[in-house]
Amino acid sequence: MKLSKKNKDQFFRLFHSLLIYANLKKGSLKKELEPDDLFHFPLEYLLDMRMTVYNDPEIIDQFVADNPYGLNDDELEIVSNFNNFIRGKFLIVKYLKKYAVVLSQNEDGGVPYGVLTLNNSFEDMLGPYLPVLMKTTLLPFKGKIVYDGVINPYNIRFGSGIRKSFNASFQEAKARHGIVTSLPYDGREGKTDDLELLKVYLKNQYNRDVHWKEIEELRKKDERLEVYYHQKMGKVHSRDLKKILKEAGIENGWFGVLDGIIVGCGKTKKELSDNINGIVPENRKEHVLMFQMKR
Repeated sequence: MKLSKKNKDQFFRLFHSLLIYANLKKGSLKKELEPDDLFHFPLEYLLDMRMTVYNDPEIIDQFVADNPYGLNDDELEIVSNFNNFIRGKFLIVKYLKKYAVVLSQNEDGGVPYGVLTLNNSFEDMLGPYLPVLMKTTLLPFKGKIVYDGVINPYNIRFGSGIRKSFNASFQEAKARHGIVTSLPYDGREGKTDDLELLKVYLKNQYNRDVHWKEIEELRKKDERLEVYYHQKMGKVHSRDLKKILKEAGIENGWFGVLDGIIVGCGKTKKELSDNINGIVPENRKEHVLMFQMKR
């Protein structure tokens, strides 16, 4: 989850050089500094120095054109890519071995990013309990995504209901975008995996209630999605039907469920299949979920 020391040192050298240049240009810094000097500045001042860049991103291009510190071509490209920064509120939803997954809370509808830390792990900084809402700026760095060295977490604890909502949003965003691990990201328009999205919407009762309109639209797209919908809902209905059958004293046999009702039964799976073939219309046979009752 963390940059190597070599890469971390390079990131801060380049990013701090940009901050020094920008603030000298704008007159908010009166004398030349070394990049490491910024580690000793108060947080409030560092935030102001960063905003000098974020409020006027064109200064990044000026830095690259002037190259005041004699950077090589590879380093100039790294700084140039800082133009693709994303600033705003993010929700940390998962700590993974490779990165922390943060979900943007901006107008992009929620995109999950895999972000590497610079020094301490995100868990050490923010604690083990997720999700955590924070404000920061994401930056591209050598094909990865990092943050700019400053995180402002919100002191908010979320109840179980809102955590379910956040998790549903994350699962939907992941199905739409995957986990984005480099910037810039221009979206996966037209590449959303409809089956994965339908799986997310049908995953639990909360998702089914919230996304019932989306479910209806997706299942009508093609027969593959319609079959998956009925098979998944058949499993949901079969749990209740098993209880009803058991209460009726029926503990052996095979049953077929379609749209929440039993449409066939048999002592064996083959017998059930034969009965379904004789009852259920051809275009709906694949929609039937077959389940077994046994002692």
